Amino acid sequence: MHDTLTGMIMSKRGAVSARGLAFTLIELLVVIAIIGVLASMLLPALSKAKTKAEGIGCLNNLKQLQMAWYLYADENQGRLVLNAPGNQVVSVRWVNGWLDWEDGIPDGANTNKALLTEGLLGPYTARSLGIYKCPADKIASPIGPRVRSVSMNTYLARLADDQSYQSYALRKSTDLKKPVMIWVFVDEHPDSINDGLFSTLAPADTFNDLPASYHNGACGFSFADGHCEIKKWMDDATKQPVRQKTLGINVVAPRDVRWVRQRSTNQ
Repeated sequence: MHDTLTGMIMSKRGAVSARGLAFTLIELLVVIAIIGVLASMLLPALSKAKTKAEGIGCLNNLKQLQMAWYLYADENQGRLVLNAPGNQVVSVRWVNGWLDWEDGIPDGANTNKALLTEGLLGPYTARSLGIYKCPADKIASPIGPRVRSVSMNTYLARLADDQSYQSYALRKSTDLKKPVMIWVFVDEHPDSINDGLFSTLAPADTFNDLPASYHNGACGFSFADGHCEIKKWMDDATKQPVRQKTLGINVVAPRDVRWVRQRSTNQ
């Protein structure tokens, strides 16, 4: 009898102990709610940290491209590396190939790193071809991730053809009267990018080539004095979503167009 009572007591204690270690439904719901609140607080911070890291990576890439641009001029009697529109696969421009949302021109240009190395800056960048692309540019073409997101200022050593410069082109480093105010490389919008040239030759207040807005509505630029910066866009029209189709020209964005043009050539 004594053993039976002892067994019953121990059994009840075990049951009470087991119930004490378990969560009730209400307690579980409270824990889940707390986790949800914490997640809602942490996720924006994590997203901002990720965006900031991508911005730092973008500036680092632009700085390296800018250094290659300097080295080319230094080794070529101060002549700026040639810049030209079009898709010819010839070494008369800083970079070759035409990007689009298909295969590119020539076929496979979207993913062909050889078109980077065959350009005039190729000898200076061959060991770090990732610098041609912003880390925030994540949308791939149908044949794979595109190799480039950057373009060059149309005013810098732009050719009219393979033999002559455009009349407005700045041809030598000594032509740059105020380098701190002349941008060289820019991250171009994925729906706008094609050749290696970014044109600002459009009607007043309009973009015909559109800069990117990867970094929370901002974009990376490098400048002829060597500094790089992230520019926050002011006009909503500049911050176009990526639609994976060729962007039409004449995006009206007065404040942003003015900022870019004021830093495109000698004033």
